Amino acid sequence: MKHTLFLFVILLGLFACQDDDVFFDIKMSEDKIRFEPVPGGAMMYYSLPADMDVFAVNLRYKDCRGHEMLKVGDYGGDSLLLDGFNEAQKNIPVSVTLVNHRNEESEPLHLTFDTQDSAPYSFFEKAEVSSSWGGFQLIYDAPKQVSGMLHVFYLGMNPLTQQMDTILMKSSPIIKGGDTLLFPLQQERAVNTVVVRTQDYRGYRVKQQIWEDVEAYFPEKLDTSSLKFIDVRGLSIENDEDKSGIKYLFDGDIKGDQRMKSGKGNMVHTFLAGPGATGAPFIIDLKGERVPAQVRIYTMLNTLKYNVLGVDYFTKLPKSPLGGIWLS
Repeated sequence: MKHTLFLFVILLGLFACQDDDVFFDIKMSEDKIRFEPVPGGAMMYYSLPADMDVFAVNLRYKDCRGHEMLKVGDYGGDSLLLDGFNEAQKNIPVSVTLVNHRNEESEPLHLTFDTQDSAPYSFFEKAEVSSSWGGFQLIYDAPKQVSGMLHVFYLGMNPLTQQMDTILMKSSPIIKGGDTLLFPLQQERAVNTVVVRTQDYRGYRVKQQIWEDVEAYFPEKLDTSSLKFIDVRGLSIENDEDKSGIKYLFDGDIKGDQRMKSGKGNMVHTFLAGPGATGAPFIIDLKGERVPAQVRIYTMLNTLKYNVLGVDYFTKLPKSPLGGIWLS
């Protein structure tokens, strides 16, 4: 009897070992899976088998840094994003397994997929840093599917250490379709060194590029006596008695002081045009090759249409010692 019980225990142990070797035997069909390369990875489109034992699908692969990645899909979706890549790659191995409700996995199906350059990696292919007014500008293009951040620095004086350092100007997500960013500098320098760095959303630096000798344009006020104003349709109202005409466009009076000092409401000391002046062309000849930086136009405020020449005019224009047309 003792030997019989001992044999029975051994047989139970053997059957237990055999049960441990049993695995989930439904395998994912390869024709139910499709990969499509996208920036920074690939999209896997799948269709799970109509089987009550199937609970989910697991994907395992390694990203560009060799980290093990696990993606899980179920019947609630039909696609998974396989991310974690920067530079475009081909034939990246991936294993696909089905999972049942006991978290048992099927025999793996081994496949490969391709990726495209990520937005932080391809950023510099269509990025340009160029001169701008008082600083520089960054113009870039980006794909429709974007991820990651960009950081813009310039070489300047650190106010804390009083030494040259890279000073952060802006951190921004990479915008779908691209963007134009302007960077006026508080530290006026004729020539600047600009550093642009990209980063993925996991915090890893992707690429960096340095632009040296980037000029900054600084505006200077143009002498209005060198300008020529052309009234194409002759719509300007020239009236010496009411003090209106073209000459008041460039007289430097930006606060209406002449009118206030005269004390006469009918003397407007300004440029008037019409009727039919809306949309009409007026030309300012710069008499040379110049790039306009700013054009400042001062006019009456808080004046009704039928009371332009009335005596209730007062100005609320900001106080400024500068006015006119500004050019480089």
